[in-house]
Amino acid sequence: VGVKSPLFKIRKAFEGAWRALSELPSVSDETLEEVNELYNKVLDGISAVDFQLYSVNYTELTPTKLNLVKQGKAALDNTVELYRSLASILHAACE
Repeated sequence: VGVKSPLFKIRKAFEGAWRALSELPSVSDETLEEVNELYNKVLDGISAVDFQLYSVNYTELTPTKLNLVKQGKAALDNTVELYRSLASILHAACE
């Protein structure tokens, strides 16, 4: 949970991909801005999923657990969709 989560090692990979993308002459500033925005949204989504599902372990109330799982699933679905958009842009830029 939080910025110490091992999931945040993904940040380094995103930053490396962004740097490599920024060196391609065919990639516009607008694309770089879009990639930066999407990768930040993906990281925020990972944080939300991590928090929601980690919190399930610390509640005894079944309705609260179910709500946290539901929120975690919604955060995961949103994050996966954002990641797909990001991957599509990266793939197109590298063709």
